[in-house]
Amino acid sequence: MKCPVGLKQIKLSTPDEREGKTEESSSVLKYYKAFDFEAFYQLDEMSQKKHLLDTLYNALLELCKKFDWPKVPFTDVYNKVLEEGFINHYVFRQKKSRNRKYVARIVCHHESDRFDCFVSITDKDEKEVFNKLIFTEEPDEFQFNGLLGDIKWADTHTLTVLNSDKSVKDSIDLTEIVAQ
Repeated sequence: MKCPVGLKQIKLSTPDEREGKTEESSSVLKYYKAFDFEAFYQLDEMSQKKHLLDTLYNALLELCKKFDWPKVPFTDVYNKVLEEGFINHYVFRQKKSRNRKYVARIVCHHESDRFDCFVSITDKDEKEVFNKLIFTEEPDEFQFNGLLGDIKWADTHTLTVLNSDKSVKDSIDLTEIVAQ
């Protein structure tokens, strides 16, 4: 049995009579596995992260067997998460300035207690010349995804930070910053 194309998420649930069964709903493949929330909340933060990773990884291995998926991509990601110590920092958007002297990035830090979004500008030598917190939100993708916008160079020294609705959130003039 192959997993249908287009399914993008796997959801683990609290215990119920559908234990071990799968169910399709839109782009979500639900896989019912028992999870002991009481024991989970007794763990320290790092142990919680490890427990969640192990739970997800073991469920994915079961699904690999059930749907004949390759295990290697999941094992690689599992090992990478451990190697990086559960740090979840990534570049959401990146744009070079028109004169190629600067690179602007929207950088996301997804922590267990918050989601921080920054705008960062580096020169061509990767030296940071500007960094500013754009927003902080709950660490829930349904909360922060709607706030993630875009960046656009208005000219060679002016970066515009846009909200998700394309309205202007901020404008950064590098001529003032670099001159300091």
